[in-house]
Amino acid sequence: MNFFDRFEKENLLIAHRGYSAKFPENTLIALENATTYADIIEFDITFTKDKKVVVIHDETLLRTSNAIDIFKNRDSYFVCDFTYAELLTLDFSSWFDKNIPLQKILLLEEVLELSKKYNISLNIEIKDMSETIFDEFYVKEIYYILEKQKMINEVLISSFNHNYLKILKAMDKSISTAAVFWESVPNNLLEYLKLLEVDSYHIDLSLVNKEQIDILKEKNIYTNIYTINKKEVQHSLYKNGIKAIFSDENLKYKY
Repeated sequence: MNFFDRFEKENLLIAHRGYSAKFPENTLIALENATTYADIIEFDITFTKDKKVVVIHDETLLRTSNAIDIFKNRDSYFVCDFTYAELLTLDFSSWFDKNIPLQKILLLEEVLELSKKYNISLNIEIKDMSETIFDEFYVKEIYYILEKQKMINEVLISSFNHNYLKILKAMDKSISTAAVFWESVPNNLLEYLKLLEVDSYHIDLSLVNKEQIDILKEKNIYTNIYTINKKEVQHSLYKNGIKAIFSDENLKYKY
C-alpha cells in the first residue's frame, strides 16, 4: 500500500521542519505545535560522532545553535564531529527567538515517541552523509531504530541521496520512501521512480509539470511540492493534482 493511501483527505499539508515559521526548526516546540494542524510532520536527521541519530537540517551547527560560543576555536563545526553529549550542551532556539524556552537537540527516537503520543504521521528526510565514514552504516542504523520502535510502516523516508532509498528497500520492501529532487529531474522520470520503488517524489515549484503529475498518479506515485507558504499557491497546486505541499506556515486547508 502507498503511504499516502492511509489518509482520507485528497490533499495534505506537511509541516516543513515542524511549525518553522513560528518556532525554531526541528525542535520539540516546533514539532509539537505542528501536530495541531498538519497531516504530516517533516524533519531532518543526521549522525553524530558517537553514532546517534539527531534531528537537524544543516550539516554544521553554525546557523541554528550557539556552538561557536560554547566550543570556541574548534577545527570543525560539522554535526558529525560532535558527540551527542556535546550537542546537548547547546542552545537550538535563541538564534530564532530569545523569548522561546530553551530547545535542545532531539534524537530520532524522541520524535518517534512524539508521533505515537499525538498520532501524527512523519516524513523523515535523511541528510546526505556520503562524504563521511558513516554513509551506509548510518542508513542501516536508522532502519534498526525504526524497527525497534515498531515504526517501519508508520513513516515516509525521503532523501536527495537516492542510493539511501535503494539500501532501505533492499532491507525491507514494505518501507515507504520518497525521492527528493532539486533543479532538475531525469528525462525518464517514471522509469527512474519505478526502479527506486518510491511512494512519492518531492520537488520545488519550478519543476511542476501537470502532465507528469497525472502520469505518475496513474502509477500510484504521488507528487509533493516544497516549500509553499502562500495559500493561493497551495490551492492552485491542489487543483492541479498535487498530493501534498510542504510549508513553514500553518496553511490549514478546508477540503
